[in-house]
Amino acid sequence: MDMKVEQSGDVTIVAINDRFEAATADEYRTTMYDLAEKGHLKVVLDFGKTAFIDSSALGSLVSSVRKFRQHEGDIKFACMNEQVRPLVKIVRLHRIFDIFDSVDTAVSSFS
Repeated sequence: MDMKVEQSGDVTIVAINDRFEAATADEYRTTMYDLAEKGHLKVVLDFGKTAFIDSSALGSLVSSVRKFRQHEGDIKFACMNEQVRPLVKIVRLHRIFDIFDSVDTAVSSFS
């Protein structure tokens, strides 16, 4: 999985630049749980270059937001492209996650 993690102030930006599927869901989950345990509790997921997402990945998203919220943190989505946005709406994740058009707007929403 091509995943890039960077900091913007106290917000961690995780860009998923490839296919997000069963084969990569564990790597994502491990990365996110590690961030939560280290106290990086404000996360923006950048889906701008995500080519594909499957049900295993969706499950990983839900389990990771549970972990963050247990620690008083949150995960927000940014740059939902046309491969990801319809699936997120079908499974109603837009009711669980705040979704923003840009990474900058998502980062600013934590202020």
